[in-house]
Amino acid sequence: MARRTIAQRCLNAVAGAGRMLMWLLVSVALSLAVSRGSVAADSLVADVEARAEDGYGRIVLTFHDLSLLPSFDARISSGVLRIAFENPVEIKVTDIPLVLPDYVSVARRDPDGTGVRLALKNDLRINTMEAGEKLFIDLLPQNWAGLPPGLPDDVVQELARRAEAAMRRVRELEQTRLEDHTGPRVDLRIGEHPTFTRLVFDWTLRFDSKFIREDDLVKVIFNHSAQLDLSELRAHLPA
Repeated sequence: MARRTIAQRCLNAVAGAGRMLMWLLVSVALSLAVSRGSVAADSLVADVEARAEDGYGRIVLTFHDLSLLPSFDARISSGVLRIAFENPVEIKVTDIPLVLPDYVSVARRDPDGTGVRLALKNDLRINTMEAGEKLFIDLLPQNWAGLPPGLPDDVVQELARRAEAAMRRVRELEQTRLEDHTGPRVDLRIGEHPTFTRLVFDWTLRFDSKFIREDDLVKVIFNHSAQLDLSELRAHLPA
């Protein structure tokens, strides 16, 4: 009987340990899933376009759902161009060597997703330009003379349109700020009727008021302070 009790206790302990191990495994799995979900949520998505231009190669990265580029660094070291970002970027660069065979031999994304590396075929230099959510990277030969290539006309026009829209928005906000700064305003309108005179206090905002009568004196009190033009009332006092 004692041996059966000891055995039962051992079985219970093993079962309890098994449940604890299973709970730990589930917890770790959930933690990994949340961690991967957080990393995926922080990842950016970018499209890649490569073009062989007249005497140079151009690579354009367009980031989804952004109006400004994320922080980046682009530099050449030992014949390899690395474009690095602060956060992982979902990007496909394997087609770049196919489009720019005279400039790039191999292109790959870093394992952690925070950068891409391009193995350059020749001794090149780069020129980068930012245009909203687009990053232009030009691969120029060392003997390139004159100014670097500029942005496409349609990109320049789009940037000008955005700048004009931003200026309109700034002017609207400034006008609203000035209107708010002037404070509340009230106008007095007088209505003459056959048997009575009506005074209408027309405020530019919602208000509360209090009406007090003391013998032959009437007071109207508002919860805002504003200049009130009483000249017309003084000139035409009700009978």
